[in-house]
Amino acid sequence: MPIGPGLPANGAQTGDDRGPAQAPKAFISYAHDSEDHKDAVLTLAELLTRKGIDVILDQWADPVRKDWGSWALGHIMNSDFVIIVASLDYQRVGDGLIATTNNPGAQSEVVVIRDQLHHDRPAWTRKLLPVVLPGHNIGEIPLFLQPFSADHYVISELTDVGIDDLLRTLTRQPRRVRPPLGAVPNLPPLPSTLPPSAFARAAEPPVPSPHWSVLPQPIAVTWRATLLGDRWGAQRAAMVELHIVPDGGDPLPAGRLRRVATTLASLGRGHGLFADTDGVTPRSDQTAVVATTDGLAGSGVAVLRSGQCSAWLPLPKAKIGYVLDANDAAGRVTGLLALLAELDIPHPPYVVPTIGIEPATLVWEGSIGDTNRTSVQTSPHQRDRIRLPADERLRWDEVVGHPDVVAEELTIRLLEVFRNGNR
Repeated sequence: MPIGPGLPANGAQTGDDRGPAQAPKAFISYAHDSEDHKDAVLTLAELLTRKGIDVILDQWADPVRKDWGSWALGHIMNSDFVIIVASLDYQRVGDGLIATTNNPGAQSEVVVIRDQLHHDRPAWTRKLLPVVLPGHNIGEIPLFLQPFSADHYVISELTDVGIDDLLRTLTRQPRRVRPPLGAVPNLPPLPSTLPPSAFARAAEPPVPSPHWSVLPQPIAVTWRATLLGDRWGAQRAAMVELHIVPDGGDPLPAGRLRRVATTLASLGRGHGLFADTDGVTPRSDQTAVVATTDGLAGSGVAVLRSGQCSAWLPLPKAKIGYVLDANDAAGRVTGLLALLAELDIPHPPYVVPTIGIEPATLVWEGSIGDTNRTSVQTSPHQRDRIRLPADERLRWDEVVGHPDVVAEELTIRLLEVFRNGNR
C-alpha cells in the first residue's frame, strides 16, 4: 500500500535524505494518437525501466481479457507517480474538446486523475508528472495540469541524457544539493571612511548594456576541430560552439591551467553540459586543457593558455539531420556563456565572443517541434561549417552582466550567415 501520492512506498529516499532512490512505481497515461506516438511512449518506458523505475504501461499488460478501466484505476491510485504524456489527443480529452465516444481509455483515466487532483491538490500535484516528448510542445498539456504555472518535463531526445530531469524527479535525486547550514559569524561593523552624503555616490553602478566595437582586423580563434584534432574526426554530430577570445592580456600560467583542468568535468555537469551518466574524457597539453563527453554527442569545454575559453554542445537531433531553432540556439548559447563565466581564470577588460556550427551540411532551420519531420529542404550550396569572424569586442563585465543579450546577438548573426550561405 503506498504511503501517499508521489511518496515512494518502497523505501525510496528523497533528495533531502541524500541517498539513492529505489524502484518507485510510475503509471504512464497517454492517448493512442498514432503508432509513432505509441512507439515513442514505449521507448520512454524502456529507458525509465532500465534506470530502475517500475513502469506500468498498457503495452506490457498480460494478454488476457480485462476491464481496462479498472486496470488503469488500480494503477493510478497505487503508483507513486503518474506520467502524463502530452499529445494533441490527450490535450483534447483533458480540455473536454473531444466526443465522449472517442479515446475512451484516455477519457476514463483523465476523469480519475482530475477528480483526485481536485480532492487533494498538493499531493497529486507532486504525483502527476506531465511529459513532453520530441515533436510535441507544452501546449498539448491539458489546462487542468497547469502547463504554464507548474513543472513539466520536456524531453528533447529519447536518450539517457534526455530523460535526466524526469529521472531525478522520479528518484528524488536533485541535480544540486544544499550544503550543511553553518554558524552565523559575529561580524563587527567597520568604521565608515565616507561622510553620509557620499554613500549614494559609492553605490555600485549597474552593468551597462553590451556595446560592440569593431576591431581593425579579426583576431585568431582556435576552433573545436583544431582543439580536438584528428582523433575526433569521425564525430559528426552538428555542434554549436562558443569561443571567448581575450583582446590582449597575458598568457595563463601553466600551474593555473592545470588547476582549471581539475574543475572542468564538475563545472560541465553543474551546468548540464555533461550528464551524470556521461563519460568525460580529459585532455591537456602545454597549450590547452579540454574535457569532452565520449561518443558522438561530444559536448565539451576547454581553456587555452592564450586565455581563450570555449564550450560546445550538439544541436537538437531530428529524424533528418539537426534542427537550428533561433530561440533554442540562443538558450543554448546563454547556458554556455554562464558556464564560461564561472571558470576560475582571469579575463582582460575586453573580450571577443564568436560562435559557429560544424558540421553544418545536415543542419536545417526550423522549430524544435518539427524534429519528427520526414522531409526537409536543404540547399546544394550548404556549407560544411559556419564560423563568425572574431572582429568585434565587448567588455567582459558586459558579457557576464547580460549573457542573454549577448547570446541573442550572436545567434542572430549566425542565422544571417546560415541563411545567406544557403541561398
